[in-house]
Amino acid sequence: MREEEAKTKWCPHVRLAQVENGEVRGFFNRWFGRYNSSEFSPTKEVCNCITSDCMMWAWDNTAVENPKTNKYEALPDNAKTGHCGLINR
Repeated sequence: MREEEAKTKWCPHVRLAQVENGEVRGFFNRWFGRYNSSEFSPTKEVCNCITSDCMMWAWDNTAVENPKTNKYEALPDNAKTGHCGLINR
């Protein structure tokens, strides 16, 4: 999938800390929408994939062979696809 699409998907490696009065009350791996702390009020997007900024991101295709020259040429960024290496597909 393209990076733009992956950035809309939830990442299972995200960890959010619930902080109340300066103390950590718990950790969660997704946003539940009920954080009322003034110290940290996340939105759902903070739990999404960070794509190529993640060490697990794997590119599917970054170049294509030119049949006329038999050399590989880089694809434009909007044509590159990748996936989460966690599931390796």
